Amino acid sequence: MAHLGIDPGRTGAAVLVSTETGAVVYALEWKPQGDGYSIRYEPGKRQPVATLLDVMALVAVDAMEASEEIGESLESVAVEAFYLTGQRSGRTMITSAEARGVMREIASFVGAPLHEPTPSQWRRAVMGHGGAKRAEAKVRAKRAAAEDGFSLCTSEHAAEAMLIARYARQVEAV
Repeated sequence: MAHLGIDPGRTGAAVLVSTETGAVVYALEWKPQGDGYSIRYEPGKRQPVATLLDVMALVAVDAMEASEEIGESLESVAVEAFYLTGQRSGRTMITSAEARGVMREIASFVGAPLHEPTPSQWRRAVMGHGGAKRAEAKVRAKRAAAEDGFSLCTSEHAAEAMLIARYARQVEAV
């Protein structure tokens, strides 16, 4: 079984971790570019896609294929909960909600439970305390990603997506 973690938004990432090993087996980032989005699998390798829904569809297909390649099924999907802060624009909030909606459908389609932890919930579970800052999460994820051989997980969003996936792995193990 594998767990998909997603840091949603106009700029975000999705990371799949193995249930058996906890290792990263798939990672993808996206960000707005021109009238569409740019996705990145590895540093320096980007390709354009039209919409965030296209990105989410690609994440869904890729995650299912990656889990099959390692002989595991998609056991759970975890998407960071949507929360309102003064720092987010209306466009970012709408985009985040769309991404979460698509991931809900994907989880339903593959029969996997959907977890929607708040940042403090997944940080508490994975890092030992809910007050961990984004920079601390990035350091932890970079260290773990280096062990797994995934350089992509050094970005802020991919690092958080990896820790969100590991949160789902912990929740499902209970």
